[in-house]
Amino acid sequence: MSLTAFFYARSPIMTTSLIAFGANLGNRAESLEQACLELSAHEEITVVARSQHYQTSPIGGPAGQEDFLNAAILVDTSLSPQQLLARLQEIEIQLGRRRQQRWDQRPIDLDLLLYDTLTREDDQLQIPHPHMAFRRFVLEPAVEIAPTLVHPTSGWTIQQLHAHLDRAKNYLALVGPAGSGKTDIARAVCEQLGGYLALTSTLAPTHDKPEVAEEQLIEQRLQELETVSQQIEGATEATRMFAISDFWLNQSFAYLQEQLDPAAQEHFLAAWETTVSQALQPKLRILLEPDGKPTPLSDLAQQPLQGPLLRLTDCRPQAVIEEVSAAILSMQ
Repeated sequence: MSLTAFFYARSPIMTTSLIAFGANLGNRAESLEQACLELSAHEEITVVARSQHYQTSPIGGPAGQEDFLNAAILVDTSLSPQQLLARLQEIEIQLGRRRQQRWDQRPIDLDLLLYDTLTREDDQLQIPHPHMAFRRFVLEPAVEIAPTLVHPTSGWTIQQLHAHLDRAKNYLALVGPAGSGKTDIARAVCEQLGGYLALTSTLAPTHDKPEVAEEQLIEQRLQELETVSQQIEGATEATRMFAISDFWLNQSFAYLQEQLDPAAQEHFLAAWETTVSQALQPKLRILLEPDGKPTPLSDLAQQPLQGPLLRLTDCRPQAVIEEVSAAILSMQ
């Protein structure tokens, strides 16, 4: 065996991974330091970069919690994603973490955000982390140390996701099938947080052709979005700086893909590109999948390069309201 072949046979394959860590109980800075030391002590983990600490308010969970210290760490590792997650959980236990209530205060919280460009979703592991693409307290430390890493499901870099938080207007779009409760959920979130509401018109289309009727619906929705865009710009109170709709403009295209022949689809697409391209685009889309089965709409929503997406399969109204409300607060 040549020396080169021997070297590659003995050298483990290293994968770049991004980890978020935070604490809001006890000596927060000491906990973050200890977590970093425990990670770097592992023979198959090399710490490449570590962000500074960022202080952020807690989101969700019991009232009266202390602020968090959040940070991010970039590592190279030969561990598998399951092994790396297990190591993170071991460190949490060592430092006193007890998982009793969601969003409760904690002495340490370690989240595996990215494992190279791997995508995986099962009961044990979700990569990329399902909330990382829109949480400011995650993206601010992450962009400091890993701006060019790609978030594989959105197709955007960490830097692009972070810039999107700053540039996009605070508008969220609910995406989901008919009967998934989008209108009631949008109303409840607005009542809870004091936002602006954009709802699908209840006026019936005046044309029999599906593509023409859908174009009429799009025009109505565009007018709704123009109104909420102006409301967001003119708002003065922090609690009224967001809007939410019970529709997503692109869902019209998903609907018509099932209804139209190729020629009619081409006509509609031409009108679509000229009409919708300049419309208000959501900072975050929330995809409701009550049965978890793929549909043309969910497939379209999960295509890359459209911005952050929060996918929810637990579509009980209160669960969705809590998730959406927390998402809004985490983007501030």
